[in-house]
Amino acid sequence: GHERHYHRPHFGYAISGGKMRITDASGVREVELATGSDYSSDGTEWHEVLNVGDITVIYLIVEPA
Repeated sequence: GHERHYHRPHFGYAISGGKMRITDASGVREVELATGSDYSSDGTEWHEVLNVGDITVIYLIVEPA
């Protein structure tokens, strides 16, 4: 998992999907991330992420310099 952090505008890609627990200002939720899924974001406020499934989630985040 990752301790509390944030992201500037970025692109994300799931190299290996799985089940994650996300905690942020809106609460706690569990999500299934599909391998090969992607998205772009204008930025993400603080959040914490914990791998809670049997598969290790591997996620690539690209933030412009």
